[in-house]
Amino acid sequence: MFRNHPSVILRNVISACVFIGLIIVLNMGSSVEDGGWVPYVALVLVVVAAAVAVISYYIWRKTTYTFTSEEIVIQVDTAFKKLNHIQYSKLASVNVRRGILNHLFGTSILMFNVNSSVNAQYAERTLILKKEIAGRLRDELNSMIFQKEITLQEDLQVPTAIHISNTDIILHGFLAQPTISSIFGVLATIYAIVMIFFGSSGGLISALFLFFIGEVIPIVTSILKYYNYRIYRVDDTITIECGMINNYRSSFKVNKVNSVRIREPLLARAFHMATLEAEVVGLAGEEAIPILCPLKRRSEVEALFRDIIPEFCDDSMEPVHQPRVALVPMVIGQVILAVVVIPILYILYKVLFVELRGYDGFIADLVSFGIIAAMVVSVVLMVGYVGLAQSHRMFARGEEVFLFVHGSFDLNTEYIMYDKVQCTCVMSGLIARRFGLSRCTVNLMSSTGFKQIVSGYFHSPDLESVGEEVVARIGDGRYDYRRFY
Repeated sequence: MFRNHPSVILRNVISACVFIGLIIVLNMGSSVEDGGWVPYVALVLVVVAAAVAVISYYIWRKTTYTFTSEEIVIQVDTAFKKLNHIQYSKLASVNVRRGILNHLFGTSILMFNVNSSVNAQYAERTLILKKEIAGRLRDELNSMIFQKEITLQEDLQVPTAIHISNTDIILHGFLAQPTISSIFGVLATIYAIVMIFFGSSGGLISALFLFFIGEVIPIVTSILKYYNYRIYRVDDTITIECGMINNYRSSFKVNKVNSVRIREPLLARAFHMATLEAEVVGLAGEEAIPILCPLKRRSEVEALFRDIIPEFCDDSMEPVHQPRVALVPMVIGQVILAVVVIPILYILYKVLFVELRGYDGFIADLVSFGIIAAMVVSVVLMVGYVGLAQSHRMFARGEEVFLFVHGSFDLNTEYIMYDKVQCTCVMSGLIARRFGLSRCTVNLMSSTGFKQIVSGYFHSPDLESVGEEVVARIGDGRYDYRRFY
């Protein structure tokens, strides 16, 4: 029988004090400059810390984890009694995470992930133990989940399947962000510059806040998360280790992978670089969508793909490009979008032109130029969207997997296993129908729950063959559910 390490009480106290402190400071407004508030805030925090400590201690004493020969039994014997049973056969993975407090107290967090968990974004249960005890317990559980006899210490000696330097991780943080995030950051920067010209400190602070939220924080978070990255495979189990401050270690079986994705953001594609990702059922926590390879040269990513998870590689597939006639529905769709966007920008231009009459001519000209530039950029983006989509979208069928290359500015090359598809939907719009074209939506379970993958425009019979193949594999026995359990 185990209990969480007592440091969980301190973690709860710190989290509660930080949360309450931020609420107090944000609601004080201009009175922050008056030092008289300090004793009162300190008193509130002391009371909160004491209350949280008492409640956390009570819960800690009344919560136990018992590991039997077949299941984990979690018993909470507080005012609200609770008894959870997690069968080992239902566990998808047991991951390890170490944060700052874990390093200070020499502990590790065991994260128990269940295939049937309602919330795929979080572990079903977590248990904080001393590092050595957590390691031994994880070895025992992994031997039952993955049929692995290798211990954690032996696991750590397995060489990485690809060399990822920390310089690569920094490049990944900057270049692997979705294009929409980069555009948001640029717009926030432009907004901040405009606010400087207007002399609006409040607007400048808001713009800088948006810039940090939309651009800086995702980059820094990505670098800290994937620092010291390594990946390797032992038998049918893939393990990922990474983290600068919070150390994360995740293992999952290959048969839990539903699809593999080569993702190429626009900036990364300019340097012939890509990332490799996987959709893994039952892998909750910080590494919910595991990155099998941070940003590297496309050729290196493809080589790792073939080495680390060859089950999704099929050299017999012959991708076909989106037919030229697909330009018609795409162009019409962008024209409709332009009819909506351009008038809105023009109205904004006229309104601002009236509002800026009293301002300096340079400021008025700057804003007017910005609105006109936005109109031009919108048209360029719409044209670019159609051109890039038509150039890169592809579809292919193999024996076990099929391929969708979708997207425009950011490209995704999806390798999807027929046996993991829940359902498909082939839809043809009013314009596309006249040319015998459709788009296929594939529904499957993913690392974060439910996922839809939408293809480009292809001939309807070709896309309908995907659903037909899924059904045929069930009918003739090629689909065997035992392969995935």
